[in-house]
Amino acid sequence: MIKMKGKYFPGRPGVNFYSWNGIECARSNAKRVFMSTSMLDHQKLIGKTTRMGASIRSLLQDVLPDPKDVAMHTRLRQALRRRYINAPTLEYGEDLENFAFNPTANLGQLFRVPMDVSSTADNLLVHIPSFVPIEQVSAPAGTIRIEMLFTAATCTTDLALPVSKAHEVFNINYADEPTKEQYLALPISSQPHTLTLLVASCKYYSAVRQIERVKYAVCTVVHLVHQV
Repeated sequence: MIKMKGKYFPGRPGVNFYSWNGIECARSNAKRVFMSTSMLDHQKLIGKTTRMGASIRSLLQDVLPDPKDVAMHTRLRQALRRRYINAPTLEYGEDLENFAFNPTANLGQLFRVPMDVSSTADNLLVHIPSFVPIEQVSAPAGTIRIEMLFTAATCTTDLALPVSKAHEVFNINYADEPTKEQYLALPISSQPHTLTLLVASCKYYSAVRQIERVKYAVCTVVHLVHQV
């Protein structure tokens, strides 16, 4: 590395010019950077989880509270990486199984109703028992109806490409009368090397408009299906 004082040279191919501690420096580009096998594998994993995250977000575009939230993009990529390197003790990153696209809205605290999710070869099955909405669901002031949307988003795990999405809506009258027991079926791809995320999201409505409050904007993964 060359250090220069009082002089500045125009750049040329193969040389980087920069300032370091007030000193103008020039450094030649390495022709070949050695990377170990583990480093190359890590680099591929980062690229793969970045592409998978982009595919998942594109499929969930309609339900994400803020699709352009860069912090959410990073958290999703870390959750995917945590899953695929099989490292539950990784110090950073969230579990993909309960990933919240909006961490300020806790599904378990806002929707205090036990849900049972199971899967067959071609479907995700959601069972929601009867409940009293005004007692077991928290909603913004003025809410008279809640639209609970279940979205199944599938992407490939080898090429990280979007495959399909399906959704079912559960409309809840926000009152003190019990709801009917619900059985929802969402078709999913049985294609091998795919990952399907079942995401629950909520929208709230008054008599005249939709009520938008970030702390109530639930958007959380409630089930995963991994086709090997």
